[in-house]
Amino acid sequence: MVTEQIKIEVNDFATLFFNEVVTFICSQKAKRWGKLPYYLKLDWSERRTRSWYRYRTEHNISIAMIRYYRPETSKDDLFDFHEYKTFNSDSHIGGFAADNWQIVMKTIICHELAHAMAPYDAHGFEWKRCYRILREEYINPFLDKTLKMSERKPEILSRDQQLYENHCSIFGMKKEWFNQFFGDGKENYKVVGWMPRARKYFVKVQRLKDDKSFIMEPKHVIQGFKLKDTEIWNPRV
Repeated sequence: MVTEQIKIEVNDFATLFFNEVVTFICSQKAKRWGKLPYYLKLDWSERRTRSWYRYRTEHNISIAMIRYYRPETSKDDLFDFHEYKTFNSDSHIGGFAADNWQIVMKTIICHELAHAMAPYDAHGFEWKRCYRILREEYINPFLDKTLKMSERKPEILSRDQQLYENHCSIFGMKKEWFNQFFGDGKENYKVVGWMPRARKYFVKVQRLKDDKSFIMEPKHVIQGFKLKDTEIWNPRV
């Protein structure tokens, strides 16, 4: 779980970077950009799965923090940052693999600020030009080119799997547990998805004996996978 102290530290990091990039944008004289956001909203709600920039009314950026903060990342557990599939393979503004959450947090802030620079262009030519300026200034020079993204393409993942993989590590679960079996000592289940709008029971599971669906707390699923190493667990497939 993410403690309040961690949230404060990460929020400070994101806010400082946001202000730095806004200052950079304002210093550029060659182009009159769109209306810059009034403030940065950092939303730690487990229900949030997407970040956005609203230019019609509020003029603010909101970041889904749970999706872009990962407490521990290593060479063996890389953070794959995926962009939209139409430009995910682009060498300048596409996706990448990282071994730290800071560069990923900076990238999504740059992505949303590019919308502020080109507010009526969605992900069109002008937005891509603005995003490339920010990526080349703040992100690309600091990427480790030796790190490779997972060969699995994000667009072929099911919605359930995307939601699970986006949230599971925050609660101490592993990506590879998706579609895998575990037991609670009495029944055996399979992880099949994630409920981002739930208050407590986030994990969607399916009982093996009758394929009936349930929802569980992450801590109970973690305990179930620990049982796999004991003789108690006996999957009845």
